[in-house]
This record gives sequence, C-alpha cells and structure tokens, in this order.
Amino acid sequence: MDFTIPRNCPQVLEDQLLKLINEYQEGYLTEKGYINKRLEILQSVSSRSTTLPKTPLSNKATTLSNSTSTSTPVPSEPHEFELNLGKNNSFPDDHNEKFTQPLTYEDEPFSYLEPSLNYFQQFDVPRELQKPLDPRDVDEMLEQKFNNLPSILRHRGSIYKREAAIVIVDAKGKENQSISWERLYLRAEKIAQKIKNKAALYPGDRVCLIYQNIEVIELVIAVYACFLSGTVAVPMNSGLSSKELVKIMTDTQSHLCLMSDSVYKHFERQSNGSKLSIWPKGMDIWKTTDTGLAAKDEDPPAMKISDLAYIQYTKSSFGELRGVVISHRTIMHQMSSLLSIFASSPTMDAQEFVRSDIRYSSSKNVLLSTLDARDSIGLIFSVLFTVFTGNTLLWMPQRLTEVAGLLAHVISKYRVSVMLSDYLSLKQVAYNYQSFPQMTRTFNKKVKVDLSCVKWCLIDTVIVDCEFNDMLVNRWFRPLGHKSPRQIIAPILALNEHGGMIISMRDWIGKEENLGCTFHSPMADDLPNDAYEDDDENDENNKLSELLIDKASLTSNTVKVVSDRPPPISTLMDNGESSKYIRVGAFGYPLPDATLAIVNPETRFLSGNMEVGEIWVDSHCISGGFWSLADATQSIFQAECSDYEGILNLKFVRTGLLGFTYNGKVYVLGLYEDRIRQKVTWYDQYLQQKKKDATNSFEQQINQYRYHYAGHLVKTLVRNMNEVSDCSFFNITINREHVPIVIIESPSAQILPAAVAAHSGDRMNYPVLDEIASKAFQILEQMQNVRLHCILLCAPNSLPRTPRSGRPEIANMLCKRRFMEGKIPSVYVKFNLSNSLSAIPHGEDISGGIWSLYSSNSRVEALNYTDLQYSGLDLREKCVDDRTNLELTGYKSILELFKIRASKQADEMAYGIIDRQSVKESKSLSWKKVEMKVFAVCSYILEKQNLKSSDYVILMYPLSEEVIVCLYACWLGGLVPILLPPLDVTRLEEDTLSLVSIIKDFNVQAIFVNNDTETLLKNKPVNSKMKTLSNQLKINIPKCRNTSKHTKYPNNSKVMYQKMEQYKSKPRNKRDECLVWISWTEDHQYKGTKLQHSNLMAMCKILKETCQINSTKPLCACVRHCSGLGFLQSMMLGVYLGTTTYLISPLDYSLNPSKFFLSLDRYKVENVFVTEKMIAYAIENPAPKKCDLSSLKNLMIGWDARPSGKLLNAFLNHMQLTDLSPFAVSNVYQHDLNPMISLRSYLSFAPLDLWVDPLALTQGYVSLVNPSDSPYAIHLQDSGIVPVNTQLAVVNPETSKICKVGEFGEVWVCSESTVSNVTVTQTGKFDDSRLRAKIENWNKDLDYMRTGDFGFLHNIEKTLDNGNVVEMQLLFYLGKAEETFEVLGMQYFAIDIEESINALVGSILMTSKSCPPRSCVFKAGDYVVAAIETGRPTNYLSSLVPLIVSKLLNQFGLIVDIITFYEPNQMSISRLGEVQRAKCLKKWMKGELKPLQTFGISEGEEKMKKVIQLIKETTDKSFSEARLDCST
Repeated sequence: MDFTIPRNCPQVLEDQLLKLINEYQEGYLTEKGYINKRLEILQSVSSRSTTLPKTPLSNKATTLSNSTSTSTPVPSEPHEFELNLGKNNSFPDDHNEKFTQPLTYEDEPFSYLEPSLNYFQQFDVPRELQKPLDPRDVDEMLEQKFNNLPSILRHRGSIYKREAAIVIVDAKGKENQSISWERLYLRAEKIAQKIKNKAALYPGDRVCLIYQNIEVIELVIAVYACFLSGTVAVPMNSGLSSKELVKIMTDTQSHLCLMSDSVYKHFERQSNGSKLSIWPKGMDIWKTTDTGLAAKDEDPPAMKISDLAYIQYTKSSFGELRGVVISHRTIMHQMSSLLSIFASSPTMDAQEFVRSDIRYSSSKNVLLSTLDARDSIGLIFSVLFTVFTGNTLLWMPQRLTEVAGLLAHVISKYRVSVMLSDYLSLKQVAYNYQSFPQMTRTFNKKVKVDLSCVKWCLIDTVIVDCEFNDMLVNRWFRPLGHKSPRQIIAPILALNEHGGMIISMRDWIGKEENLGCTFHSPMADDLPNDAYEDDDENDENNKLSELLIDKASLTSNTVKVVSDRPPPISTLMDNGESSKYIRVGAFGYPLPDATLAIVNPETRFLSGNMEVGEIWVDSHCISGGFWSLADATQSIFQAECSDYEGILNLKFVRTGLLGFTYNGKVYVLGLYEDRIRQKVTWYDQYLQQKKKDATNSFEQQINQYRYHYAGHLVKTLVRNMNEVSDCSFFNITINREHVPIVIIESPSAQILPAAVAAHSGDRMNYPVLDEIASKAFQILEQMQNVRLHCILLCAPNSLPRTPRSGRPEIANMLCKRRFMEGKIPSVYVKFNLSNSLSAIPHGEDISGGIWSLYSSNSRVEALNYTDLQYSGLDLREKCVDDRTNLELTGYKSILELFKIRASKQADEMAYGIIDRQSVKESKSLSWKKVEMKVFAVCSYILEKQNLKSSDYVILMYPLSEEVIVCLYACWLGGLVPILLPPLDVTRLEEDTLSLVSIIKDFNVQAIFVNNDTETLLKNKPVNSKMKTLSNQLKINIPKCRNTSKHTKYPNNSKVMYQKMEQYKSKPRNKRDECLVWISWTEDHQYKGTKLQHSNLMAMCKILKETCQINSTKPLCACVRHCSGLGFLQSMMLGVYLGTTTYLISPLDYSLNPSKFFLSLDRYKVENVFVTEKMIAYAIENPAPKKCDLSSLKNLMIGWDARPSGKLLNAFLNHMQLTDLSPFAVSNVYQHDLNPMISLRSYLSFAPLDLWVDPLALTQGYVSLVNPSDSPYAIHLQDSGIVPVNTQLAVVNPETSKICKVGEFGEVWVCSESTVSNVTVTQTGKFDDSRLRAKIENWNKDLDYMRTGDFGFLHNIEKTLDNGNVVEMQLLFYLGKAEETFEVLGMQYFAIDIEESINALVGSILMTSKSCPPRSCVFKAGDYVVAAIETGRPTNYLSSLVPLIVSKLLNQFGLIVDIITFYEPNQMSISRLGEVQRAKCLKKWMKGELKPLQTFGISEGEEKMKKVIQLIKETTDKSFSEARLDCST
C-alpha cells in the first residue's frame, strides 16, 4: 500500500490524502477503494495543473433544474462564507478548516482570488517526517525504599525532628512562619486520624482544601493529612468564585472541606449571616488552624494509601474547570525524574541533594519558591518535592519580588540551592537592580549579597526569553557574585493545564544517542557574534541551547535555522538584522523516560522535519486523565497519531504547545490556541510584485497561509508602543478564511473623569485612540507582516484572565469567547478590511449591477438549459350566481346588481353589525333598508349645489354600514369617492398632512363623515393643524358632510333612480374612474389608483371563482375597508354574491381578538380576509375558548412583506384547540395595482417552505439549500398560485425578457383585476407604461402590469384524489425593488440585512419583546449605513460592531461602511411598527437624529471599486507568472 505524500504539494492535496489514509486505517475503506480514490485525487490535481477552470461566476450561484418553472434544491454543507468574485481563475484552497460550502454545480467551488506560484508543480517525492523522540532510559533513576510520600514524611518527622521543614519570609526577609518536620508530620497525622474517625470517609473519598496563597504550611499539612488518611486531596484556589468552588465540590462528590480560619471567616462574611449555606448539602467544613498534634508516643497507625493522591483543578483556555487526577505512583515517577535531572548538574551530588529518610544526614539544601503552592508546578515543587528530598522549603509571595533587593538578600541569607520563580518576578527583580543597585547591595548590612550558592534557577514559562536570560545572567547573577550563572539558568516546560508536571528542562544526564534523532553539526554563519565575558562561559554545556531562525520561514510553518549560536540581540540591532530573525531558546531534552512527538494538530499526522507542530508527549510522570471527563481524557490524554505506515502504537498527551525539536531539544513557540493563521492576501502579492519590479529579481514563492504567534505579536506591540499595556490576539472566520483580531489594553482607553469631560466635551479622547489603532496596524504590518482585520481598544485589566504560575494572564480563547458574545468592554474599534481579506465581495458587473446586460446574459448563458418562468392561465369567461343562476358577468357595474338585490332579495339580511359583547348582530339591515339609506344620502347630495357628478369626494368613516351606504350613494350620483380611515390622533402630524395633500391633489369637493369623524375633525388641535397646512399649500378645506342624520327616504326607489341618473348626466369633468384607492408606504407616502366599474366587477368575479365562494355562506369583514381585498370583502362581495356580510370594527378586534374568531364560528364563515398584524396580535392574546373553526376553509392573510413561516406556525399552534386546518391558511400576495396576484386558497397542502442561499441571491440567482447545513439561509414561504384569468411571468426588469429557472426577477401580471390607472403619487409622477408593459421574448399582444416586486416561480407536482398529477407554479415573493440597494455589483434586500442585525443584537443584549432592537439599513451616496436602536451602555457599543460587520460579510458578502447606534424610539416607526426607511435616511442626512455613537468601517463603494481593480490586476499578473513558471 502506498501511503506517501508528494513533496511540495499544496495543502489541499496533502489534507485530502491524509484524510484518505485515516479512513482506510480506521476501516472505512477497502484496499481497492483506497487505491481508486487516491488515484482520483492525484489525477484531479494533475488535470487542474494543465487546464485552468474558467467557469463564469453565474455557474456557481445557480440552482440547476431540468423541470419547468422550478427551483431545485442542491445538496449543501455547512459554510461560514461563500462568495462569487467574478470571472477569475480558481486556485487550491486549504481544507484543514472546519468548513465546507454549498455548491450549485457539485464539482465546482466558488472561485477565489488566491494564486499560488507552486500550483503547477508535480508532486512525487514524499516528505520526511519527524520521528518521535525515544526515551533515554537513564539508569540513574534512583530506587526508593518507600513508594509514597506519606511514608517518607513519617520517617522525616522522626529523624529530622527539630529542623525546619518550611519557612515563610516576610517583606523584610525575616521568618514570618516556620514549622519543623516533626510538627509538620504530627499535625498532618492528627487531622488524618480525625478524618478517619470522625468524618467516616473511606480510602479514595475526596476532601476539598481551601487555603490562601500565603498559607503554605497549612496547605502542606492538609494535603499530607489526606494522604495519610487514604483520601484524595482536592486543593482549590481561594480566588475562585463561590459558584466555582461549589461546582468542584459537586463534581468530586466531596463531603468534607478543610480550610484555614481566615478562609472560614471570609466565607462567613460573604454569606452576610444568612442561614442558608453556600456549600452543597451534606458538606462538612473543618478549620485546621488549631487542630493540635498527634500523640508522639503512640505507634503510628497503619497507612491505607489509595491509588489517587490528589485532583488538581485548573481552568482551560476557555475558562472551563477541569480536574486532573494524580496518583501516588505518578508522583513518585515525577520525583525520581526531577531528582535525576537535578543530580546530573556538575555542581550537585545526588546523595547530598536528597537527605536520607532512614538515618540522619547533615547535608541540607534550601529550596526557594515564589510560585503559588496550591496548583501546578508550585504544588509539585513546594508540597511534594520538598518532602521527597527532605530539604527546607523557603517560600515567599510573588508580590514581595517587587521589594528591591529582597530576593537577593533571602538567597544570600539562607544560602538557597534551588530557586523556582517565573519571568515576571525575575524581571521585576532585575529591573529594580538595574535602576537602584545599591538598594540590593545594602538591603541588610549584616548579610552580604552573594548569589554563588544558587545551583539551579528554575523559571516556569511556556516560551524561553533568551534576551532576558542574558540580562539575568550578566546584570544580576554575575554582578552579585555568581561565577557561572549561565550554568544555573533552567527554564522549565510544565503542563500547567495537565497537572503541572515538567516535560522538558536542561540536564546533564546524557545518552542523547537513545533519542533516535539526527544531530546537526555546528553551523558556520556570517552573523556578528560577541564573546562572553568569561571564557569558561563559552563552554557549550554551560549555555542554554538557542537558535536564530528565519522569521519569514516560520510564517509558513517551517523552521529555517540561520544560526545555532545566535549573537546577543544588541548586536543584531546594531546591524539592522533583528526584523529578519527570531531568537528562540530550548528548554532542553525531554524527560528521561518521555517519548515526545511533533504532530500536525489538525490532521494528527506526524509533522515533517523542521516543521512546527503540536508537542505530544508520553511519560510515566504525567497524569492519566481528567476527573469524570471520559471524552476529554480520551482525546487529550490518550491521543493517537499516524505516520505513513498507519497509527503509531503509542498513546500521547496533547500539550496544546506548538514547537519543534532540533538536535533532540525542545523549542516552544507558543500555545496552539495562540497561533494566528492568516490567508495570504492579494496585498501580499501586490507588495511582492512591487518589490520584484523594483529589484528585477524573483522573490520566493508565496505560501497560501501565513502563521504568527501571539507571544511574538504581543512583544512587538508592547516594545514599540508605550500606549499598549497588554493585548490579546485571536482569529475569527470571515469569507471562509481566518482573519486576525487584536484587543489592546491601553491607559488611553480609560474613561475621562466627569470634570475633564465637561471641559473637553467628551469622556473619551477618540483622536488619540484612533492614532493608537492606526499605529498598531502599521507596526504589525511592517514588522510582522500581519494584516489585522480590526483592533478594539479597552481599559487596562478589563480583559478576561486565567491564572498561570500564580499570576493572572490574558486568556486569548476567553477573550475570543467574550468577543463573540459581544461582551468585550471596548471603547473604540477600527477596521482594515481591504488588506486583511484575500478577496473583496463583488458581483460580475461592479458598475452595472445584477440587471446589466452583461450580468443578465451571463445568467442566461449559465441557465441556458432551464425553462422560462411563467404561470399557466385558467380562463373563466362566465360567472353565475349559485342561488339564482344569474349570469353575473352580464352586468357592467355593481350598481346594477345592487338594484337587483334590493328588488328581488328585499327582506333578506344584507349587512349585520356584530356586537363586541354578545358576539351577535346588534343591528341587521335588509337589502331594502340599505337601499332606503342610500337614497337618503342621495337626497342629501342633491341638496348640495357645489357638488357635481364626477367630483372627487372623501369618505372618512370607520368600518360600518354608514360608509357602505355613502359609497353607493356617491356611485349613484356619479361622484368619485376616495375612502380614507379616520385620523389617528397619535400620528396627527403625518395624517393631517396626507389629508390636506390628497385634498389638493384631487381637488376634493366634499368630505363625507359620520358623527365621530366630524367631532374629531372639528377638534381644536386637528382643526388648527389642518388650517395651518391649508394655508401653506394655498387651498381651501371643503366642508364636512355628516350623513349620520340622513337615514330615511319617503319616496319610492324608481323616482330616486331617475333623479340620480339625471344628476349623473351632468358631470363637471368627464372621468372614466368610479373609485380611487389610496395606498400607503411605510413612510406614509400615498399613491392613488383609479378603478372603473369593470375593474371592480372583474375583481369580484376572480375572487368568487378562485375562492369558490358560495352565495349561501355569509361573509365577515373587519379590516382594510378602504382598499384592496378588505374593500372588496366589506363593500362589494356581499352585493356581488347576494349574501350577508357581517361587519366587525377593528377597534373591537383590538379590544378582544377572540370575539372575531367566535363570530367566524357562530356564522360558519368559510372565507375571510385578515392581515399579518391581526395574526400577530391574536398570538399575543389568549386563544378563543369553545371555538370551532373547522368550517373556515379560506383564511386569507394579506402580507405587507414576505410571508413569515415562523409567524404562521406560531398562529396555528396558538389556535390548536379551534381545529383550524393548516390547509385553510392562505398567503395572499397583494399589490397596490392588483389586490390578489397570487393566493393559496383551497390548495390541498400546507404552505411550502424553501431556504435560499443569501449569497447567490445577491447576484440574482436562486440556490436552494438545506437549512440544517446552511445556518445563514433565508427562509421563504410560498404565496400560492395565480387566480383565474391571470397570468404571471418573472421578467428581467432591464431587458424585459422572461427569466430562466434558477434566477429571480420582477413579477409581471396580466389580469382583469389590474387597476385602470394611477393618479399622481405623493413621491412623483407614475409611469403609465408600467400598466401596459410588453415582454420581449413572449406574446407581445398581451399587456402586463409591472409590480416593481421581485420573486420567482417554483414548480411542484401534486397528486389529486382521482390519481391525476397536476403541476403548480408557486410564487415566492422576495421584496420590493425600491427596498433594495446595490453595492459593488450585488443587490441586497434591506429587510434581510435588518433582520440579521436585529437577531444578532437581540441575542447579545437579550432584549425584551416590549423593547426589541430595531435597525434601518440604507445607502447614502457611496456609503452603506446601518442605524441601530439599542439600550446598551455607551461604553460597550464598539464590541457589537465587529460582530455585525463579520455577520453581514459572512451571510451576504456585504461591507457596511457606517454603523450608528441610537437610543430606543429615535427612529421613525410607522403605525404598523415598521421602520420608515426614507424618513430615517432623510433625518440621518440632515443630522436630526442624535446618535449614541457612530463607527466608520470602510471608505465607501468608490474606494472599494479601486481596491477590486487593484486586486484584479495583481492576481492576473501573479497568475500569468505562475503559468509562465510552470511552462519553463
């Protein structure tokens, strides 16, 4: 079997082959399957190397389908970002990332602009792997008489009774506390006996320990008390929160907790005297401070030692608490390994270092530690190793290292042999000495400072700081008396998250030949070198191994060693070479018994030689796993890796450290979580081309990815910017690529005091913050070649930290989590989008957009095989009354039918008014009564001399019989009524303006009202407002005509009909229309549509035939009685059918929605029209009780936007007890010019849900995806099929050609129910050609109405009850063209962007329903602006901005330019709760909205167009060079 990986192959090929190898080795593939798939992978790369894909963009964003008028779902996978970027060539991508993408052509991914110069190379030579380093199997591992530490302590307590075991020093260097070996043992024994006798704990039970960091003696006593009693100690940091302490107690099922008196009092104060304990139930709390001593004369009890010794709880990089179990056997292995390492020092003897535990030994060493003794290496060294060696522990708090001269004094006074500290403490000590050397030398005149006694200086760290090591040696140890300081410096690599065991440090054990690695001979380099001061120091055995590696190579994950004897950094600085190289230091060889491997953390495959990988280690000294976390133990403590031959027969511990080995020694570059991975962007290629053009030399090949380490980046920023105190780096994923984010802590980001702010006008100095961010961008780009995506600035000590070596350090993964949650307390944010992204999202035609001829032809070419999108046509020429067999189509107007109903059905009920209390008709009107009321109003009209036939009149009534009566009276007199709802007193400003404007535009001669409306209009505020507006517009307000008093007519109908005919025959102007419908936009801009009687009759016919409305069933009307379906239902349909219409006031519905549904049940209404707002309001109120809606067959919901499947499902669940059928719910697509373009009435299936790819939608394509795989997919629900006598086509709005299946277009309608004409709209003149449009590639004899709305048709097949299969074209409505905007050749629906922002902000801020987040997205000039209402405190708004920007980029490929935050209720909202976008835009442009904060993200569309052009030129040039390189 061939498991080789071709050398120099791209990452995509390597990862595919490694995945294939793993599948075969795990048994998922047969041998034959493996061979065939391997061959396919290699052939696919070979074919791509000779033939470049040149698929047009449109091929990638299109849903493929062979059926007519349908959109076919495409198999898809989860994706974070997916974008088309024009007709560019495809280049290989990295598939190590945890993402895949939905494809429309399954074999072609979306193309990206990322040429790789080695793309065309042939790959046939496998790379050489780094073999794991074998154990050295050292013979010096000393055999111990005792196999556990409690036994050793017992004997030391009897042999070294009076000698000090532990000494705690204070700030003056004096003994603050101390304890002898005897007292240490006897106190531990006393507590152990008490545990066994009184606590009734069994061996292996857990005991929690809580002590302060300075209570080392108490801690050691408690730990060994647990050991002696056979229980398992669980040491806990008192700095943890009470909740975390309780969690540990619960997880470990502990029933006993030992703590000191001071800790006990602390928690007592926390509980504030409450009787409720903060501890878990059944937990016993013991204070160990005054427990006394065990009896000396008694024989020591027999020890029953459990397997486990203690459980060490640490916080992971994500802040999760995990307990690492440590056994006594592991401890003894650890102790033996450490002893063998210490004893190997040329200046130390093993026999002298470990004091005998059998007989008295006078040789004694002093161990000094400044690390926290409660966890990690501090616990191992202070609690365990001290007892094991029998030496005295000298412990001092870390904070005391800040006292100048104290550490040197303590070392000199107590003659310390081994010291353990960390870099931060030692840096403080060294810098203090540099600043004030005499303070160290004269700290205590009785004790001369002399550090020559130190034989080991252990430094707990993850990364070796070579420069500080030089400083520590030459500027602290050497001046203070040490002759060989380089020999004692020993950085230790400890697994602090895995129990704290050391896995690598320097030693003189030897036997390197057993490691099984290649040793490189010393290098000869030309770099400058400085001789060290002492010739003896030049001995290689005395110096820590260091390397100088090439920085550029490291960014490609490879290690290129420049020198194995790097000069001091000062020499490099003088020669200007420091920016090219990185100086790294080795910890040393791995532990003597350890097996160490360098593994690719993503593929779990051994890394190649001199490649950076994760350090995996296997040793008896390392813990066996986590407490009660089986899965985590399996993945971290029992990890398996592979090489070409398969899975290695070894189990490793994953350390999470990235590094490499050289000559058998371990070099660490940082944590895996701290590695920053960035795709090589177009800007890198651009800079390389500029450099090449300037030097006429070919630069090295550009790798696809570049790697950086957070530690290096932090050091670069802190060294070069005084304003930076600390920072955090991490990656987020945008556009399917990792981009780096940095959060900087700076004193400049602190909020200014109120007094200073009052003087300066702002509590933040934003110009200074902007300068800091700009400088950080520049420094990291120039010095580290890092293209930051964005920078956030916050105050010092505001980022989350985790304890490391007893000190809190910034946790990058915790910072990332807080960042993704929007909880970073940042005060400023700055972006650098163009340089950080490898591609800028854009369409095919940046200038022309998706409807340009080029883009349109591109889609047509891609979808050439698909059919056109148009619906069928169901012609119904005749319409017959069900009861009377009257042919309704024979009548020209509704007035003729009204006469017939009044004469032939005179006593039948025509209208009934529903009472809000009893759900019965409070008033019923027969057809004869209605006719009489109409005649009474006609008489009133005849009396008015200023009114003439054809005049426009306003009818301002609520829904009642009065408006119906007045409407028919106007029609009889030839007047043209304009129906308006009564004024809304809460929105008086816009309502009065609209009313006066309508009066002016239509030259209205009269306003017909009832009593309530007249009272409202004569109200002083309303009246004065209307007078003011009329004066401004220079018009006269017509008088109000109250028809409520005119209800009786004494004469017969024949006389009145004749009078009205005469009146109608003398019009003021000749008009064809009989009615004007006023429709409103969200911004309350009106549009008047003219209707003729023929239009109204056609609408009634289509509604009756489509909805199968029976004349024997009553109707019910409630809303929208002034226009559209609501008008037809309340005013027309009852007359047209000759059936009863029940009227329910919208006010009654708002008071109790249940009454409406109870009325539908009572009168067995089959067809009713409602709005989406009525549905939403019904959900917020209690469901009707004892209501049966099984007879309701057609609940027509008129949507103002897209149908919401979520709202519909919520309504059906709410109405579950009413037996409302899901099939009865009908989405209606209504329009100002046609009240019913499509509807779902009487379809035998529930609404169809589709999910479309938002990125494809921005480019005009409809790509169906699986919502479980595509979290950003847009959910759509169908609006049904076209009614009778109606044909619909989806047309390209620019070319006027029918669109192909797989794209969307403008909805064009040919129907009898389309209105006749449109008046002058409030927003401008209406284009009459919209009503008589011709389709270019279709039947030009037909006139179509252009809706100005976008949508598409989707074909489905349904089987009827008789077995026949019918095909239906369902319409899916997307939105209005006027509510879209184009950016960089892509079209966006503003509603989608706003919903995405609202969902994000709402989830982060957890806003309530009463105050939901609102956003308004619009384009102002070149800038895309997002205005957002939120109640978040001002200081933290900047943390939301990167999340909004990244989500819009990921979901839509949209770069928003400006984000502005406002307080709630600042933006204009319509009466239906919708944001008034046009008003918001106008106010934003004028600066009338007072923002909380405004953030700039990008520089507008024109700037991005220039960037895209530069990208195209750069990538085309790189691609040409790549092909040329391949051919040569």
